[in-house]
Amino acid sequence: MSKQIILELVNHLKTDLIFPENFLNINILAAFSKKLSKEFNFTYLKKISNYRWFLPKQVHSDIFITLWNGSSVPEIFSLEGDGVLTDQERLFVGVKTADCVPVLLATKDCRIVGAIHAGWKGTVSKILEKALREVLGLGYKPEEILLAIGPHIKVCCYEIKDEVLSALRIKLPFYDEVIQHNQGKVYLDLEKANFYQALCLGIPEENVWVSKDCTRCLHKVYWSHRYHGKDRGVQIAFIGKP
Repeated sequence: MSKQIILELVNHLKTDLIFPENFLNINILAAFSKKLSKEFNFTYLKKISNYRWFLPKQVHSDIFITLWNGSSVPEIFSLEGDGVLTDQERLFVGVKTADCVPVLLATKDCRIVGAIHAGWKGTVSKILEKALREVLGLGYKPEEILLAIGPHIKVCCYEIKDEVLSALRIKLPFYDEVIQHNQGKVYLDLEKANFYQALCLGIPEENVWVSKDCTRCLHKVYWSHRYHGKDRGVQIAFIGKP
């Protein structure tokens, strides 16, 4: 990816970008943004170096959309889902977040890229595991897949109630390892819950990059639903190949 595209992205998004280290040596561009303005117009993305863009209309589900070569690219937010996989060139796919976990995916041969949005509902429904199984089903080995987990609300700030706790207990076999108890309150480690989904499928730990940033702790840098409430914007995670 050229420096020109990166400059255009920063200029249009008007915010800093974080580039996961494990993706820097392959021929794709993957990045996590910091705060976008609350008035950000996503049609601006179409002006960036003639790249096409697609982000799903997120509904906290386990649905991911596949845009394989030859299929048309829908308008941004025109299809419901919480993830996208594609093998098309000159197409950026992405997701919006404001505490939930953004996950970017790429095969080492740069043929397939993807973006996943995993809040607690998507995590419990194992959207990341399902997307990874789709890629593995195409003949890839676990060691051929790279993942990057972007800024999100960390376990230090993500207190949960009985509804979430019950769903975790039923759906996640590693339930006890992703919750913490502190002074009578229960906290969920969304990062670990998604990381374990990858490890359980054989993805090597060294293939997964994880941001250290907590969106609620760093609420001056990122939008956080827990901190800002409904009066918030979003940040985006996106990935594409030339």
